[in-house]
Amino acid sequence: MTEEAVKVAVRMRGFSQPEMAAGAKRIVRMEVYGQGSRTFVEEPSSGNEKKYDLDYSFQSFSPTDATAGRYYSQEDVFNEVGRPLMEKALEGYHITLFAYGQTGAGKTYSMLGKPDQPGIIPRICEAIFNDIQVQQQKGPPRPEAKLEHKVDIQVVEIYCEMVRDLLADRKA
Repeated sequence: MTEEAVKVAVRMRGFSQPEMAAGAKRIVRMEVYGQGSRTFVEEPSSGNEKKYDLDYSFQSFSPTDATAGRYYSQEDVFNEVGRPLMEKALEGYHITLFAYGQTGAGKTYSMLGKPDQPGIIPRICEAIFNDIQVQQQKGPPRPEAKLEHKVDIQVVEIYCEMVRDLLADRKA
């Protein structure tokens, strides 16, 4: 991960049941390069493609459809995006991971995942607390030094121009 302040990633999810029932056709494909990626979107009526150059393009549509591009699992997405962010946080930087898209686009799956396929947030939390445990076992770098860790997290949803704290007590 280079030192730019903002990175842009896009993730293509598989079809939902209603999309499959409607006979939807995939019109997106992705290519990954040494630095950056490109996402192609086909105009269905003409077959022409528009290309978009991005920092990351994650094809999670199908692990078997090679024409869509390299497949990225939850772990792959974490290793490409989540782990570098976590490492910056452990260096003392403030980080933000922002998921944007329409309802049903896959934001929650990417961020939280499922019990058997955890997303970026649970993987970052696990890695941070594992790192803290290792540091506590090693002890402070100097006998007179104090080893202290503070972890803050904020998870918000912005919907219809309203900000909602997703970790707040909903009864309040």
